[in-house]
Amino acid sequence: MPIIKPLSSVLLVALIISSAGWPNDAVALASRGPDAANRGTQLVDEEEVDEPSPAEPYFGQDRTTGKFIPSRVDETPRQLVVLLHGYGQSVLGIIGQVPLLQAAFKNGWILIVPSGLEDSRSWPYWNATPTCCDRNRRGNDDVAYLRSVIQRHLERYRIERDRVAVVGLSNGAFMAYQLACHASDLVRTVVVISGVEQIDPADCNPPNPVNVYHIHGRFDRAVFFQGGLLGIASGVLAPFPSAPETVRRWAARNSCPTTDAFAVSVARGQAGLWTNCADGTVVQFRWLPDPHAVRMTDELLASIVDFIRMQDRSPSIR
Repeated sequence: MPIIKPLSSVLLVALIISSAGWPNDAVALASRGPDAANRGTQLVDEEEVDEPSPAEPYFGQDRTTGKFIPSRVDETPRQLVVLLHGYGQSVLGIIGQVPLLQAAFKNGWILIVPSGLEDSRSWPYWNATPTCCDRNRRGNDDVAYLRSVIQRHLERYRIERDRVAVVGLSNGAFMAYQLACHASDLVRTVVVISGVEQIDPADCNPPNPVNVYHIHGRFDRAVFFQGGLLGIASGVLAPFPSAPETVRRWAARNSCPTTDAFAVSVARGQAGLWTNCADGTVVQFRWLPDPHAVRMTDELLASIVDFIRMQDRSPSIR
């Protein structure tokens, strides 16, 4: 993987929060992790670029946002990509696990990496569903928080609303699905890795179709491929749907032709694809012979980047 361009070509604006020890379902850094990902970039305190903090309404905790901005911000960036960390994972950790910095530079994206609140164990989390992962039952509205973050960046950098993609890992994947359900006026595409949606499909009625790329390990022992119970949110086991059921729901919500689905063999697994869905959207399902921490190969990363770039060929949302 080539290194990032020199400092004059890119600017990474970030205030990195420290990792307080990762829990079992948090993913260790990939080999191309932070040392390689940050080569040729600079870390700058948010206040130096006059970035307002939305922390006050959200239980008084400061939240930090890692940010990659192309050096030529005079030109409207093609897309805004939001990368959401897993439970207990830092901003730096998710950048290492899903290394999108190189793609952001190459494609002229603005990449932002928000942080969830910290729970009583000092583990960052997103309050996505009753299953995952508000263990202290604070009830913080992370959909509202992330909507405000996305809206602020759309206005600041003049990005069109149908050029927003959210990539989520584990707890961040649960959160990405919540944004697809409740922020489809802002989010056009979600890429979810090792996570699913809420158990009740009636809780999700997006007014706009959303491109969905779901990636899941068949041997996931945290968020089981075939669904099950998880107790992170409240200490009480709560059900969650299977990965195939989650994808089928989105194919139905996007009015995808049922005869259009087909499975193809891909590197290290298989993929299902629904095309010709409402408003030109696509639903894609990739299952791999991996555990919860799917192996982020160059080929898998390239498929994520290609799926995000697909937005440039999609009609606008209503």
